[in-house]
Amino acid sequence: MFASHVNPLSMKAHSKLAYAYLFVEDAARTIDFWENYLDHCVSSTAKFSAPEAKRLGVPHLKGEAITWLENQARKEWLCLIQTTGLPKKAPFHQAGWAALELNVSNCETVYKRLASSPVRILGKPTPLALSEDIIAMQACGFDDELLYLTEIKAATSTNEQHNELAFELPKANKLVDDFFIAVCASSLSKQNTRDANLNFYTDLLGRVPQRVDTVISVVNQSLDRKAGANISIATIQLQANTLIEVDDFENLDHYSPRRGIALVGLISSKPTPHDAYLIEHGPYTAKYGSLHRGPSGELIEQIYENKPLEL
Repeated sequence: MFASHVNPLSMKAHSKLAYAYLFVEDAARTIDFWENYLDHCVSSTAKFSAPEAKRLGVPHLKGEAITWLENQARKEWLCLIQTTGLPKKAPFHQAGWAALELNVSNCETVYKRLASSPVRILGKPTPLALSEDIIAMQACGFDDELLYLTEIKAATSTNEQHNELAFELPKANKLVDDFFIAVCASSLSKQNTRDANLNFYTDLLGRVPQRVDTVISVVNQSLDRKAGANISIATIQLQANTLIEVDDFENLDHYSPRRGIALVGLISSKPTPHDAYLIEHGPYTAKYGSLHRGPSGELIEQIYENKPLEL
């Protein structure tokens, strides 16, 4: 069990959230949306290599087009991979990465923009149950990826009702700023208990997860649950005011390749493992990486600064 006396922010995190991969059916349509409604632009392109396609469990996609997008701060963080033949799964109906959260400077302005966009809005700007300093809206992309667009009114937020829960969160410098939270839907079972699941993230990321029960309206809506039903979640605070959130569900289908969020990438200060591979495209080209599969099948890539240690 995770002891309540352990300060979850006292352990030094050795990773920070950096990028995400989306498997998309129509890359041109997705690029158009991000350019016209979320202030991103194309930064680089490549081809999906056979080794990388195999690592991600989709060898048939080798040779498909890769497009990297950057935000207004010129940070490349979103990698679109054109796909053929992958199924689409409704949000939170299969385990794995479910949502990408971006911080915005004015949630109401973003909402008005997206109201005329081709994506589906799931929730209007509303203060979160965890903190009135956090206002969020949600939208569902073309490939059933969820986008949480969140305005942070205070750089660090806590909640008196959950005084064990503390965040280190960024404030936006642009209308649509940075990717700062990745949300995973975790499938709990006899084999994959809550503690075993969170121990994986503690070992990988160097931080004790914080647990809390809270209301997430978009999840209740997606799963036809009562509007005020609680969800058990855990947050793992990372470097650079970034987080991973793990939402617990009973007996979701294990992740298998699908359209939507395929992978989340982190930059790690840990020593580079001897079996790391070279990154072939995007902002971390020629860096070394390692791939990890989480308890519910979610894929996490870690990027390292140095060459692998010699055996």
